[in-house]
Amino acid sequence: MLSANIRLIAALLLALFLSSLAVSVAAEIDGNRAHPDERILWQLYHAGKIEELKRQIDNLQQSYPQWRPPLVLLKSLAERGKVPGQARPKTIKRVAYCDAAARQWHWAQIEVERNQVGKAVARYRTLIRRCQPSLARQTLEQARSVLASEDFVALGEWAKTFLTAEFVDRQIYAALKAAYLGEPAANRPEPGKFLRVGIEQNRDWQTATVVAWRYFNRQEYAQALRWFQLTESWNEQDDEARFGQLLSLEKLKYFSQLLEYYEGIRRPSPRSMAVAARVYKKRAWQNYDARRWQEAAENIERARAIVGDDEEVLTLIGWVDLKRQHLPQAASVFERLYQQYAKKEYAQAYILAQSQLDRAVLSNKAVDYDGILAEEYRHFHARELYRRKQFQSAYLLAPEEFPALANIDTPYLDLEGGAQHRSGENGRSHLDTYRLPSLTASYTVAGNHQFSLALTRIALYSGGLSHCGSEIAGFPDSRFAHQCRQLAADHSLPEQRLDNALEVELSYRKDGWFSPYASLGSTPIGGAIDPAVTFRLGFMQQTGYGNWGLEAFSQPVRQSMLSYVGTDDPYQGKLAPMFNENGFDAWGRVLKTGMRASQFIRFAEHWNVSGSAEYAWLHGENVADNHAISVAMNVGRELNVDGFDYFTVGPSFNYQHFDKNFGHYTFGHGGYFSPEQYANIGAGINFLTDEGRDFIIKGRFTAGLQVIKQQGAPWFPRGNTGLGHYSGDHSSGEALDFEVKGVWLLTSHLQLGAGAAFRKTNGYQDYTGGLFIRYTLEQRKAVFSRDIPRSLFASYF
Repeated sequence: MLSANIRLIAALLLALFLSSLAVSVAAEIDGNRAHPDERILWQLYHAGKIEELKRQIDNLQQSYPQWRPPLVLLKSLAERGKVPGQARPKTIKRVAYCDAAARQWHWAQIEVERNQVGKAVARYRTLIRRCQPSLARQTLEQARSVLASEDFVALGEWAKTFLTAEFVDRQIYAALKAAYLGEPAANRPEPGKFLRVGIEQNRDWQTATVVAWRYFNRQEYAQALRWFQLTESWNEQDDEARFGQLLSLEKLKYFSQLLEYYEGIRRPSPRSMAVAARVYKKRAWQNYDARRWQEAAENIERARAIVGDDEEVLTLIGWVDLKRQHLPQAASVFERLYQQYAKKEYAQAYILAQSQLDRAVLSNKAVDYDGILAEEYRHFHARELYRRKQFQSAYLLAPEEFPALANIDTPYLDLEGGAQHRSGENGRSHLDTYRLPSLTASYTVAGNHQFSLALTRIALYSGGLSHCGSEIAGFPDSRFAHQCRQLAADHSLPEQRLDNALEVELSYRKDGWFSPYASLGSTPIGGAIDPAVTFRLGFMQQTGYGNWGLEAFSQPVRQSMLSYVGTDDPYQGKLAPMFNENGFDAWGRVLKTGMRASQFIRFAEHWNVSGSAEYAWLHGENVADNHAISVAMNVGRELNVDGFDYFTVGPSFNYQHFDKNFGHYTFGHGGYFSPEQYANIGAGINFLTDEGRDFIIKGRFTAGLQVIKQQGAPWFPRGNTGLGHYSGDHSSGEALDFEVKGVWLLTSHLQLGAGAAFRKTNGYQDYTGGLFIRYTLEQRKAVFSRDIPRSLFASYF
C-alpha cells in the first residue's frame, strides 16, 4: 500500500514537473508572442488535474499580463463545479471575503469578459478597501492584468486612498506601458502625458525606443530625435538609439550635425556606417550641384572609406572627374560602370567623357559594346550634329529624335531680290547694287549632299563724273587741267552704270561632322572687263570643343564699280599719253584670292571665342597687285534667354593691313579700301531664336571705335609713278554693324524671308535690304537657321 502511494505521489510530481516544463518551453518558444501556448491547459483539463490547471492559469497570467484564459475553458470548469459558473451555487459554503480573494479575482475576470466592467471594478474596490494592504496590492496587480488601461487608471487613482501613491503610480505606469506596447506598431497613438512622465522617471530606455520609432515612422523627426537622444542618455551602449538619431538627423537634413555626431562614435555599427556613407554621398551631390568640385571629391572619399567602390560612389567620382576635366579618369570610371551594370545613364556619361578625349576610340567602343552604348552614341552624335546646325546629317542619323526636321533635305526653289546703297563720291566710291531677280535651285542627294545653282541679274550704279572732276583730270598740274577743260568742251562724260549683268554660281556642300564645300562661279558677265572665274573650296571640321575650318577662295571685291566689274576710261584715252605712253581702254575688276582659317572654341560652360585669319593677293585688269592680311576675334558670353537658341554678348576685334594703298580710281588703282592699318574694337550682341518653330530670326549688333591709317599712293601706279602722289590719311571714328534677317513658314510648302542691315565700317556706310520666297517640293513642319540663304547680305561683300 505504501509503495503504491509512493508511486502515485511520484507520478503526480512527475506530471507536475512535465507540465511546468512544457509551459516554460512553450513560453520560451513563444516568447515573442502576445499569448502563451494554451494547449497544455487543455491537456490538464482533460486529464482531470483541475488544481494544477488553476495554478498554471495563475502563473500564465503573471507571465502574460495581457492574456486572458479562454472563456470556453472557464465555462467548462464551471460546469464541472470547480469554479463559479453563470450563477452563484446556492449550496456553496460562505467563507470570509478576503480569504476568498482568489475566487473574487476569478469572478472579476469573468465579469470583464462578459463586458460587466462596472461590477468587476466594484469587486476590486471592495477587496482593496476591506483587505490588508498586502492583499490590496495583489488585488490591484490582478486588476492591472484584467482591466483596460483607462479603467485601471481610474481604479488606481481611487486606490491611492488606501495604498501608497508610489506603488499605485508604478502599477498605472505598468498598465499604460503594457497597453501601449500591446498596440500594433502602425496604430500606436502619441503617448499620453502620464506615460511620457513615467518613461522619463523610470529611465525606461526600452519603451523610450519604441516611442522614438513611433514618431519616426510618422515622420515627426524632431520628436523622434529627442526620444532617441533620451534613450542614449539612459543607455549609452544602445546602438538602436545611435542608429535612430542618425536616421532622424538625415531626415531633418541636419547633415553637418549628423556627421559630427557620427565621427564621435567610437565603434559605429554597420548600419550606422551605412547612414553616414549615405550622407557623405548626399553632401557630395550638393557640392557637385554647387560646382565645389574639391569638396565633392573629399566627401566622396569619406563615403568610399566606408562602403568602398559601390555604384553611387563610382558615379560621383566619374561626374566630378568629368567636371574637373580629368577626362581619362572619368571615361575609365563610366566605362567600368557600364560594363558592370549596362545602364543607359552610364553609357551617356561615358560617351560625354570619351567624346572629348578621342572620338575615334568612342566610335570603336560603340561598335565593340553594341547594345545600349551603340544606340546612345547614335543619338548623342545626332544631337551634337543638331547643335552644330548640321541638320541634314542629324535627321539622317536619328530621324525619330527630330520630327520637326522632316523633309529638311527636300529640293527647293528660291526667288530673291535685294539692294544695297554704299556712300561715297559719285563716279568713284559711291555704289548702288541691285540683285534682282536672283533664282536659286537646290537639290540634295543621299540626305546630306546638297547641290545648288544660282543665277542672278546684277545692276550697278556709281553716278556720273563732273567735268574735270575725276582724279585723272583734277591734279594740281596746269597741263592736265588745261587739256581736261578742252576735252570737256567737246563732249560729256558718261555715267558709271551697269544695267543687265549676270552672275552665275554652282555650289556643293556636304552636311556633317566633316563638312566640305565648293563653289564655282564668275564675276558679273557684261561689265567693262571680261568676267573672271570665282571659286570657294574648303571644309569645316567639328570637334569636341567647337570647330575649325580652312578655305581657299577667289572672289570679286564688291566695293566700287571699278573693283567689282571694272570701268572704261571716261576720257576715251585722250589723256593717256600724258602719263602712260601705251594708252589704255579699261581697268579694274579686282579679284581677292587667298586662304582663310577659322576656329570656334567653347572654353567654358557659357563662354566661347571665335576667330579667323586671312591672307590674300589682290589683282585685276591693269591694276597693280596688292597683298593683305586680316585677323578677327570675338569673345562671347552666352546668356540664357527664353525663346533664343543663343544670345551672346561680348567684345570683338578686327584688324587689316594692305601692302599698298590702291583705293583710288586713276589708272592702275583698284578702287577698294586698302589701308596700311585698320583696327576696329567694339562689343556687341549676337542672337538666334529657337530652332524648329514657324519662324526664326537671326541678328547681330556691334558698336565700337575704328582707327584708319592710309598710305600715300602714286597717281598712276602702273604708269608714270613720278607724275605725282596722293597724300596719306589718318582718321578715327565710331563703327557700327547691325543686321537682322529671318524666315517665316507661310505654308508647308512656302517660306518667306527678309532682312535689313546697316554698316559704318571700313571707311564706308552702307544700307542693305532683301526679300525672298521659297517653294519646297515636299512639306516642311518648321524652319531652321539653315533656311536663311547665305546670299542674303553675304553676296554684297
